[in-house]
Amino acid sequence: MEDYLTVEMWLLHSLMTSFFYTPLTRAEPPSALRQASYINGHPIIGPDGDPEGWKVLPTVQIAGTLFNTRSVSVECTLSFSTGSPIPMFVTCTSSDEQALDLVCAPSAMRFHLYRERLIGSHATREGAAGQSNNTFREVMCTAAFWPSQESAPEPGKRTLQGELDVKKGMRPTFTFPRFTLRVSVPCCLRDSCSQMTLLDVSVHGGVIPLFSWALQYVLCMFPFEAPGFVPANPDVPLFTERVMVHTLNAVGIIPRSFAPPGYAGSMEGNYNNVAGYLENGNQR
Repeated sequence: MEDYLTVEMWLLHSLMTSFFYTPLTRAEPPSALRQASYINGHPIIGPDGDPEGWKVLPTVQIAGTLFNTRSVSVECTLSFSTGSPIPMFVTCTSSDEQALDLVCAPSAMRFHLYRERLIGSHATREGAAGQSNNTFREVMCTAAFWPSQESAPEPGKRTLQGELDVKKGMRPTFTFPRFTLRVSVPCCLRDSCSQMTLLDVSVHGGVIPLFSWALQYVLCMFPFEAPGFVPANPDVPLFTERVMVHTLNAVGIIPRSFAPPGYAGSMEGNYNNVAGYLENGNQR
């Protein structure tokens, strides 16, 4: 009984604190032409001149009504590259020049970087993000776009350059699988001190459950938002693409922003709030 009371009194008078785990991951090096742009301070080369430095997504078709008088359709192709910030190129084509001038304007672009926090034992499974009861999603930043100077304008075609400014303080992509918590406490029993390892720690009469969590990022493009243009499905993403956010840049590479003055993207969300739903997640 005396030994039990000694351990119980130690637990009652112990200090408690929280801890946070942040993995260190390093980004893959960009293409040789992109590295030269960063080192020399030159404008980055687009996907036509540097195909190895870009990921080109399939073309999507955006349909809608212009000024409530006629139906229009615009094809849009997105190219993006990993980095910090994330450079992007958007190419729009259509036979309707008026529609192109309206919808392929920098202010009409709707590109957002979403952060998804998955809480629970199933957070590491493929497709877990589709389960709304264990997924918390928020917009972290919105891309800024400006007219591209890389090529001369062509009839029926418009090209914009843009970027998503991924701030240094953004938590990286990671998955934390199920784990066991072990706590060592010093105990003085019968005039001798030793270490006692508690395999389970009780909280409010229960045992801390094992759980997993994951943090991931999704790039989403939504239909254009322009005066006089009404998209057929305004709130349905045209595509979603998962991107990796790393803790460290590639060795020897310091990415920089190429956005002209006045074209900075907006920052949203709470960069520091990563595991704020763990208490609720443990109960699911």
